[in-house]
Amino acid sequence: MGLKDLSLNRLLSLSPLAQAAWFDAERSAVRAFVTEISEKVPAGSTVLDAGASGCQYKPLFADTRYVACDIRQPSPQGTIFVSKLDVLSDVAHLAFRDEVFDAVILTEVLEHVLSPQAVVREAYRVLQSGGRLFLSVPFAWKEHMIPHDYFRFTSSGLRLLLEQAGFEVLQLKHRGGYFQFIGYWLAELPERLFPPAQSNLERFVRLPLKAPAVVVFRVLVPFLAQYLDCFDRQRDLTLGFVCSCRKPTGGSMHAVRG
Repeated sequence: MGLKDLSLNRLLSLSPLAQAAWFDAERSAVRAFVTEISEKVPAGSTVLDAGASGCQYKPLFADTRYVACDIRQPSPQGTIFVSKLDVLSDVAHLAFRDEVFDAVILTEVLEHVLSPQAVVREAYRVLQSGGRLFLSVPFAWKEHMIPHDYFRFTSSGLRLLLEQAGFEVLQLKHRGGYFQFIGYWLAELPERLFPPAQSNLERFVRLPLKAPAVVVFRVLVPFLAQYLDCFDRQRDLTLGFVCSCRKPTGGSMHAVRG
């Protein structure tokens, strides 16, 4: 790896700091949510990860019958890892029979589909009676996987979407509040102030300015934001939401606890 390939952000991402929850609050919150629900799904349950992409959560469901599905949709900012998927299927038209899964996971998927209503209805269709839907959606997050980034969701809008599909919303939580929001976005400041340099000389000249900015805004500010976030009582500015829902029960072979 030459000097041209090195960046302060890349070095940080490879350091032990990258494992801390505050280092990337948005992704850490989603993973923490999926880890929590994986502990509630009984062994042997049938679990559909709809929009699974690279199947990053598969190891968390090792004792279940985990099925990963997605549709290949390459873009300038991301490509689905087709070789890791169990089924190639549009999440708005799932290739499964009715009522075959005990749990469905939809993490950061609804913003990328043309009809979130259709996707939620499909999740309802393939769930057994009493089955659970676990999902996460962004609220205040930058555009990504362009051009396949269409929606952002408020808590009220997400609840309405789910209830109209027939789900009972059990839990709807903010992914952080005002301070985590500020910390997350200020962490972007060094890269915005100092876009990629065109030469090694330019990198060298910038370093005395960029290095302190990275330490302050990429490390110290997100770290402090994690602890200040408990002071935000309004919770009207957040990176996104996580939600647990239930298909109205009439009895299920593997009812999910909690």
